[in-house]
Amino acid sequence: MKEGKQMQAIDLALAIPGNSPYLFHDKGASGMIFKDSYELNLRRRCKRLECILTNNHAFRMAFNSKLIEYGFSFADRALILGHDVQTN
Repeated sequence: MKEGKQMQAIDLALAIPGNSPYLFHDKGASGMIFKDSYELNLRRRCKRLECILTNNHAFRMAFNSKLIEYGFSFADRALILGHDVQTN
């Protein structure tokens, strides 16, 4: 189950148009996603889904909890969230 969800997320990221060394990037851009554009996108998506967004940290903590629920390892979660294994 874990590997299937991981691959699904990676496949979706690889389908993003553009030529970039980054897995997640702006469409048509070759650079990484900047903090401001990420936060704006997060706010828009949460508003569209009628979620209450307190801040990026709370969102990432909730997402990390979901990954734990799905059985992702410490290392996998660190890779997905972009931080050290010790953070988890």
